[in-house]
Amino acid sequence: MASQSLSRCRRGLAVARNSSCPAHAWIDAVAPLLLEPQMTFINAGANKGYQVAEFLQRFHSAAAASAGWRTNADWLAAIKAFRPHGVLTSCGVCMTCQSPAPAVRLHAPSVRVHAFELTACNHWLLKNLFERLSVPGIAHHVAVTNRSGLVYGPPRCGGGDEGASALMRNAPGRWNNPQPATSVDDFCAKHGLDKVHWLAVDTEGFDALVLEGAQAMLASRKIDVVEFEYHDRVGYWRPRFEEKRTLKRSLDALHAAGYECFWQGNDGRLASVTPAGSTSWCSPGGVGWSNLVCSSVPRIVAKLQSLAV
Repeated sequence: MASQSLSRCRRGLAVARNSSCPAHAWIDAVAPLLLEPQMTFINAGANKGYQVAEFLQRFHSAAAASAGWRTNADWLAAIKAFRPHGVLTSCGVCMTCQSPAPAVRLHAPSVRVHAFELTACNHWLLKNLFERLSVPGIAHHVAVTNRSGLVYGPPRCGGGDEGASALMRNAPGRWNNPQPATSVDDFCAKHGLDKVHWLAVDTEGFDALVLEGAQAMLASRKIDVVEFEYHDRVGYWRPRFEEKRTLKRSLDALHAAGYECFWQGNDGRLASVTPAGSTSWCSPGGVGWSNLVCSSVPRIVAKLQSLAV
């Protein structure tokens, strides 16, 4: 038994260490299991909106095509057309703008997107992209964290500031620029969202706090799929930070709510993350930048398990 657990740890961590820019073939496999006539997508840390673009290409494909864009390259072309001041218009580290069109394109008659972006220049860009490309949703200039209120961060907006959220604090320090903040639970309650089909979190080290702020929705299993990023040297994940969160703590909470989580490999592989409360928990020390996906929907969990190494 011990040797099996060790082998599973090694396989999982091998995928985790190669999980900075994950392949999304698994989404093609689970997309038909997720499709419903009305779908809600929440993107915390939307940056330039590529995850929004990919969600719409997969689940609202007819509307995306009618608006004149079918790929992330089309999305990038729209970004460059605005010539946005202070926004890097390159493809990014993962070359997301070159991602191929989804192999599986579905169409939910009604889709609602809520994209949250703290950086002022990126929010301006998203707001204009949503209008130009007829995105069915709202770009919110709001931080997503574990409570509603204010957070504080740098006042300027320039190229490369997209990672500023990793430096945001819940109290003023050497930066005193207040920004509105919400939790997922408070936002859903305020707007009457009884279900979220997909929650994508990419908040430069704040991901653990976003998950904490979604505990009511998670506990009632009202979020079908959760994606988030982990980096053991960034934001609230980093060592010796006075308010440090651990991946174990986040996974414990997700597992307690009935969610199973998987590492997403850059090569398309998945690996099951052993529930953090078990004796076979594998410490992800040295994993670095990586990505995970979790679900509580039995048919989706079964599909993800079938794809895992």
